[in-house]
Amino acid sequence: MLLRLAAFISTVVLVACSPAALSIQGGDVVRYEGGRPSEHWKLTTEQGNLVSAWLNSHRSDWKLDLLGDYVPSLLANMHGNNGPVRLNVLGTSVIYYDGHHQYSASFGAQDIANLREALGGHATANPRLERP
Repeated sequence: MLLRLAAFISTVVLVACSPAALSIQGGDVVRYEGGRPSEHWKLTTEQGNLVSAWLNSHRSDWKLDLLGDYVPSLLANMHGNNGPVRLNVLGTSVIYYDGHHQYSASFGAQDIANLREALGGHATANPRLERP
């Protein structure tokens, strides 16, 4: 009985902490190589819309992540309609912080490619790139 109650409470907490639907309104993206920033650019309105669509189409994929910080790879610090949003794309994993909770999820290669493209992180010759 006690085990069932604990499982129920855990489920309620995880459901209550699922990422909310959002609209990205702007932000910055930094690519890291060897733990150091190598490129920096601002998200365009179109990129914000693409990232919003990607996140909203993957709302059920996330698990609450209590591990803490990760070394950045492709890091996006953005502003959404619900507050700050941070994405860290690490290989096929994504760490998502919504201003209140941190989540993580693993995705297939195509999903990651779509997210990287939405963030502008796949291009090596992006005219909006600025060196930090």
